[in-house]
Amino acid sequence: MKILFLLSALLFLVLQVQTQHKAQEEAQDPALQDEAEAVMAAPENTPISRSSCRRSGATCRVGFCFGGELKLGSCAFLRPCCKELPGL
Repeated sequence: MKILFLLSALLFLVLQVQTQHKAQEEAQDPALQDEAEAVMAAPENTPISRSSCRRSGATCRVGFCFGGELKLGSCAFLRPCCKELPGL
């Protein structure tokens, strides 16, 4: 029983370290930060291409964004570019 507990604790620690390492790499990549800041700084009604919308991790919806999503711009008339908010 002790071995099972120790193995699960070790696995948990390894996963935590991997997650922290990935977060640090993303935070240190200036290209990703610049792109994210540019997308978030754009007004809601700014025209945005479908490829730019997909590259930013969002999708072009028909009508409105779902709850828990942020409108980044408009792919076309009545087609908002919506990105899911983290943590929701």
